[in-house]
Amino acid sequence: MRWGRFIVAALALAGLAPAGAEAAERMPVSPTAAAWAPNADDSWLFDVRSGQYRLGDGVRGYQTPQGICVDLGDVVLALDLAVRVDKKLRRATGWVFDERRSLTIDRETGEVRAGSERFRLAATTIRDTAAGWCVDLDSLNAWLGVPLTADLSNAVLRVDAKEKLPFQLAAERRARAASIRPQAQFDLATLPQAARPYQAWATPSVDVVASVGDGAAAVAAVTDVEPDIALLDVTMPEMDGIEATRRVVAARPETRVVILTASADREQMLRAVDAGALGYLLKDASPEELIEGVRAAARGESPLDPKVARELLADRRETRAPQLTDREREVLALVGEGLPNKLIARRLEISEKTVKAHLTRVYAQIGVTDRTQAALWARRHNIASDVT
Repeated sequence: MRWGRFIVAALALAGLAPAGAEAAERMPVSPTAAAWAPNADDSWLFDVRSGQYRLGDGVRGYQTPQGICVDLGDVVLALDLAVRVDKKLRRATGWVFDERRSLTIDRETGEVRAGSERFRLAATTIRDTAAGWCVDLDSLNAWLGVPLTADLSNAVLRVDAKEKLPFQLAAERRARAASIRPQAQFDLATLPQAARPYQAWATPSVDVVASVGDGAAAVAAVTDVEPDIALLDVTMPEMDGIEATRRVVAARPETRVVILTASADREQMLRAVDAGALGYLLKDASPEELIEGVRAAARGESPLDPKVARELLADRRETRAPQLTDREREVLALVGEGLPNKLIARRLEISEKTVKAHLTRVYAQIGVTDRTQAALWARRHNIASDVT
C-alpha cells in the first residue's frame, strides 16, 4: 500500500500580480474587461498533462479579455495541492508542492503570500463563476512557481517543471502499480471504520497505489511500487505481517512500515518493533486517528495507539533489570516482609534516615512510588532477606 503525502484538497485560490510590479498594478482596467461575465461561448475544458500522464479529471476555464483563467478547485485536485478555501471569509490557506512554500490568499485585503513573496490582487485576476474562483493563468503560475501553459489548439494545460513534482511522482507510482490486483483474501471493507463516513480516503493526499491480500504479495508490491508507507495487517495468509515487515525493511529500508492489528498483544508488538515496524495501530482506531498515524509515519515519527503505548511502557517497567546494591536488596526484602523503617533500621543496624535514603533509590530503580507497591514488587520478584 502506498501512502504519499497527506494533502487535503478543498480549494479556491486567488490570482494576483507581483507586489513589485507597481506599474502593472496602476494600469487601469478597461470597462470591457471589468464588465466581462462568464458565458458558454468563452468556456474551455482543459486536460492537464505532465509528460505522458494525464492528471485529474479536467480543468474548467474561460477566455477573458486578459487571457485564460482556470478554475482553482479543478487545478488543486489535478495537481494535488494542500490548499483549503473558505468562501465565506474569501480566504484560502495551505502550501504548494512543499510545506516550506506556504500560500495565503485573502480576497478581502487583496493580498497573496506565496512563500517569501507577496502579490497584490488586480481587479480582474480572480473571476467569480458558478463553479468557484477562475484565476488568471499567468498569476497562477507566479503563485505556484510552476509553469502551466495553455495549448488552446488541443485544449490542454501542460505542466513543464525542471524537477518531478509530487503529483508527477504519484502518477508514475500508479502506472507501475497498474498490474497489481487486490487479492480476495483481504478487503478494506472488513475494517470497522469502513462502515463510518471516511472522507479522508477520497482526498488526493491519500495515494493508495496497491492493495494486496497476503504478506508475500505485500513484499513484492513494495519492491515493485516503492511506496513511502506500507500499512500491514499483522494477520495475513501465506506470510504474517511481522515476517512481511522484516522482509520489507530488508528489501527497501526507505519504506516505513505501520502495523495494523485487532489487539494490543504485548509479545506481538515487541516482535513487530524488533522486525522494524515504525508504528503500531489498532483496527478500532477512528478514521482521523488512522490518517494521523500514517501522516506521522510519513514525517518519520512512530505512531502508537494509546493502548499499545501503555503495554509497551508496562513491558519496559517489568523487563528493566534494577541495579540494586546488596544493602538496597536487604532493605527492599524487609519492606516486603512488612517491616516499618524503624524496625528495618534496627535489624540492619543503620539509622532510620539511611533506610529512607535507600528506599528512595529503590523506588526509582524498580519503578514504584510508594511502600505498598515496593512490597508487592519484592514478593513478586522473590526478593528475600538473609538478615535475621
